[in-house]
Amino acid sequence: MKKLLSAIATVFFFALSTTYTFAAEEAKLDLYVRQGCPHCAKVEQFLNTNKLTDKVNKIETLNNAENQNKLNDLFKKYNVPAANQGVPFLVVSETEYLVGEPQIVNYFAEKYDIEITDQGYQSSTTDTLFMVLGGSVLLGVLGYGLYSVFKKN
Repeated sequence: MKKLLSAIATVFFFALSTTYTFAAEEAKLDLYVRQGCPHCAKVEQFLNTNKLTDKVNKIETLNNAENQNKLNDLFKKYNVPAANQGVPFLVVSETEYLVGEPQIVNYFAEKYDIEITDQGYQSSTTDTLFMVLGGSVLLGVLGYGLYSVFKKN
């Protein structure tokens, strides 16, 4: 009898812990992207770098009429202004969505406490030298052209 009660208690606690594990697991968010989109690529790179790809269902819209229609339906559902209708598009909840790389990256960074480094353009010494030399050559050519025009007169 004790063995039977012990077995039942073990099964009960196992079932309870399994249910809790499944309940605690986050639902994946739908991320609509388009192949060739540089903003989508940056979001995907951020997710890959920070090992967050398992947090989203990536839904490709290029050459996929069904997925594009789903995205268009979401635009209507959320009353997304025409100027903001595009990808990347993240469905956060029944009432919340995000459009665009900065908003989506910031959302995940905030949610998972990830520090975002400035991803803007970083110039190098080579870039600076190229600009100085290029500018000098351009000024020389323009200066010689102007000199030639005025010298004839």
